[in-house]
Amino acid sequence: MSDLKIHPIESPTHEGVVLVELSGEASVVNLQPLERKVLEWSASRPKVLVLDLANLTFMSSLAMGQFATLHQTLHRVGGQLRLARLQEIVKLSLTRARLDRALKIYDTLEAALAG
Repeated sequence: MSDLKIHPIESPTHEGVVLVELSGEASVVNLQPLERKVLEWSASRPKVLVLDLANLTFMSSLAMGQFATLHQTLHRVGGQLRLARLQEIVKLSLTRARLDRALKIYDTLEAALAG
């Protein structure tokens, strides 16, 4: 099992967009950093939050719940959550949970940043 790592990335060409890379596994065991960040992101109310998931290898149902909560919170204040570059296993998990219908999922980082 690998730890969940959360890396903010500067995006000077996309004003109002917060770009964050998640890597490792978002499992029950290491969900606390994600929970803290979700609270932080919700409080800061970014216009757009892009999560680059290219290096996220696993997502538990609790992590999916965190994403759904974050999506709802940002949507209520006029913001958007966008997910980019999902690995097939993560995409399949979101599809099975039917979260792909609510969350904005993009194949490329460029598309997610552009919206």
